[in-house]
Amino acid sequence: MYGNGAGEGTHLSIYIKILPGEYDALLQWPFSHTVTFILYDQTPTVEQACNVVESFVPDPTWKNFQRPSKEPDALGFGFPRFVSHEVLKKRSYVKDDVMYIKVKVDGNKTIAV
Repeated sequence: MYGNGAGEGTHLSIYIKILPGEYDALLQWPFSHTVTFILYDQTPTVEQACNVVESFVPDPTWKNFQRPSKEPDALGFGFPRFVSHEVLKKRSYVKDDVMYIKVKVDGNKTIAV
């Protein structure tokens, strides 16, 4: 909430991290699916809502998109400056101390490796 890296103290930062799991041997590596983060505007009038949406396509050469290991030093990937605190205050992204963030991993949008 209080940012990381370039967004520290001024922005909401958001990241994903690929962790090892029991089915990793069955999956194709490197990870190549488009990832989208959506912060929902909770404005009562849907027509006036303005969601924050950011996407990325993984770089297949980057270590963190290879098959995960149990190494604790692997980094996540995302946006250190996803949305500024000023923007969070101006709209209804936080309502009753709650915000809704959707992370979409699109298996139909992959990169060729």
